[in-house]
Amino acid sequence: MGLYVIHHSPERQTSGAVQFKPRTMLFTYHEGGAWEMEAGDATHTKLNGSYEVHDTELIMKKTDGSTYQDFTVEFRNDGKEMVMRDKRSIVTASKVEATP
Repeated sequence: MGLYVIHHSPERQTSGAVQFKPRTMLFTYHEGGAWEMEAGDATHTKLNGSYEVHDTELIMKKTDGSTYQDFTVEFRNDGKEMVMRDKRSIVTASKVEATP
């Protein structure tokens, strides 16, 4: 279980952020169609690219154009839970309040 925070900020134009198992991985999705990922482990790996949303499908591509992830996204419990599925895994995140 992780967490997701959906917020809007005119300065950063961030449309959402998803963090899995606090301090392990943070995904940020920007309104312009760009995404960033940073690992919170010792490697501090950073990736980025573009994304598209088609109905319930979230397609994330790396900067070289190759597909990073192709998820089906579902919201449950009045939007308090987000489920992301691909061919290999199911990722669940719970909504928490954003802190300023």
